[in-house]
Amino acid sequence: MYGQQLKQLHNKQIEILQVIDKICKRNNIPYSLYGGSALGAIRHNGFVPWDDDLDIAMKRKDYNNFL
Repeated sequence: MYGQQLKQLHNKQIEILQVIDKICKRNNIPYSLYGGSALGAIRHNGFVPWDDDLDIAMKRKDYNNFL
């Protein structure tokens, strides 16, 4: 996946993350980015340019509440 396709994917991932964030905030569910998503947020101010997934972590009990 290269160029424009990856940019479109990153844009869709931002939309997905915004929905996840809204759900988590509304229900007081803590979560965090980890792996490449955390690295991209810090080092690249967005995404690692070649990364094509979101890495989200939460405790099992919080995940069950999220579901």
